[in-house]
Amino acid sequence: MIFSGLIAAVIGAVSVYNPVYPVMVEQPHNIISQVEIESDGTGTLDYVDFEFSGIPSSSVRNVRLMYSGTMSCLFRKSATEWTTSIAMLEGFRFTGGGLRIWEDPSYVMQKAEVKPGKAQNGVVRVRFTAPVKLVKGVNYFYVSMEIGLKGVKLTDRLDAAVTGVSVDGKSLEISQFGPNEGRRLAVLLRNSGDFGVHTYRIPGLVTTNKGTIVAVYDLRWNNAQDLNDNIDVAVSRSTDGGRTWSRNITAIDMGCSGGLPESQNGVGDPCILLDQKTGYLYVMGLWSHGVGQSWSSRADGVQYPIEWAQPVIVCSKDDGRTWSAPVFIYDQVAKPGVIRPFQGPGRGITMTDGTLVFPFQHIETGESFAGNSIVYSKDHGATWLVSENTCGHMLTESQVAEIEPGVLILNARNHDKKNPGRVVYTTSDLGKTWTEHPSSHILQEPVCMGSLLNVPAKGSPLIAGGSVAGNNLGTDILLFSNPDTPRIRMNMTIKASFDKGNTWPKSILLDEGEGWGYSCMSMIDDDTVGILYESGVGQLLFQAVPLKDFIE
Repeated sequence: MIFSGLIAAVIGAVSVYNPVYPVMVEQPHNIISQVEIESDGTGTLDYVDFEFSGIPSSSVRNVRLMYSGTMSCLFRKSATEWTTSIAMLEGFRFTGGGLRIWEDPSYVMQKAEVKPGKAQNGVVRVRFTAPVKLVKGVNYFYVSMEIGLKGVKLTDRLDAAVTGVSVDGKSLEISQFGPNEGRRLAVLLRNSGDFGVHTYRIPGLVTTNKGTIVAVYDLRWNNAQDLNDNIDVAVSRSTDGGRTWSRNITAIDMGCSGGLPESQNGVGDPCILLDQKTGYLYVMGLWSHGVGQSWSSRADGVQYPIEWAQPVIVCSKDDGRTWSAPVFIYDQVAKPGVIRPFQGPGRGITMTDGTLVFPFQHIETGESFAGNSIVYSKDHGATWLVSENTCGHMLTESQVAEIEPGVLILNARNHDKKNPGRVVYTTSDLGKTWTEHPSSHILQEPVCMGSLLNVPAKGSPLIAGGSVAGNNLGTDILLFSNPDTPRIRMNMTIKASFDKGNTWPKSILLDEGEGWGYSCMSMIDDDTVGILYESGVGQLLFQAVPLKDFIE
């Protein structure tokens, strides 16, 4: 039986599961609460009572009661409990969180819709009058809300709960699972099919000197697969704190270079960097040129020809509106024995002395995994240098932050199953030497990209310019985001450290759903962090989290 560990085992019992899902504004459906009613094949649902608070009722366009029969619309409740729907499993495999099967009318039926009235004592109460004949087994319903942007802030929190269920004129006892308070709002930046693109993946995020938030990501035109295929790099801009976003602006498109089709000229896995001194934006992407090359493939076991796999950089001097032609930097960053050098992905940084730094990785001849390093520029992007490698040899995607003036911390994805957990190194000489950090292997991961962001306090020597003048909490904060599980890409979480990454005492769960799990953070303003991530409810989701939430 689906979700057998959490449903009621007696006939006539009701379980309500409240998933920690982002509540998307300007979207027709959100799963707020799932109602599970066990039946012997008799009985009729009379009504479901529901209430909410925390946001204005005028911002709520409708609340609906949806019915999906004997199939739960939740893909997964935990690492060991997931739906047995073959349709959902297969659909998710190909489109990730972008499928949203739970609003497809071929899988779910609307049974009631209510336009909420005014709040009484701060609470809005709704009754769904929905005569539904129950079938044998577990009957799955969910409460949906459609919320508009007008009248809400992205940092608002929604409290919502199912408070009553009646069957055959009898009010049934409810068992509640999961929190019904503090739901966080979100903006669905991109989803499968938007603007004709099959899949949006690999987010990066920066905030420019003018306060514009710039997101970068893959346009995977044909399918969800990694390089090589018809993949371009695009950006989207927000000038209102992440509430609304521009259409796709192409940053890198290698077209039919070398006389080969676009599917053999994919470029992806972008990393975006703001030069806080000049205001220029840089995006580095991996160009994969040739037939059928996946990101980790080799050409008959020997080193790639240069043109088959190399990083390229583009620059914007107008806040991300337009982008330069690609600049090829292979000769500047390649080393002997390196098969494929490329970036982060995610974001790079400007150090306090003006040095530009991209996190970097590469595959070495004879190795199955990459090593980590940094690529940096001392002349505002005119030329680039590559550092020495860290001591790790089963590491791939990493992120970098400056935790003291001149001291960098590199936090890397780790493929070593015998010694799991994020691998962390520091350097005080731009990667000539590296020291393993005490927190290595402490942060758990399901082998996935993560994001790292240092947020200095006002007056901190780590402030390197830009639109953010420092937080108002009186302490530097290092933030880390990833799927916080050891084996499944679910539970997207932001953690906070107040001691330069030695310990991580505070965390906020944003999304318990399963997604592809990549994320990137940037400050929206002095006291609010924005995060763009691959969600369980949409391919690229943006949320805003006040820093004070990490100290309350």
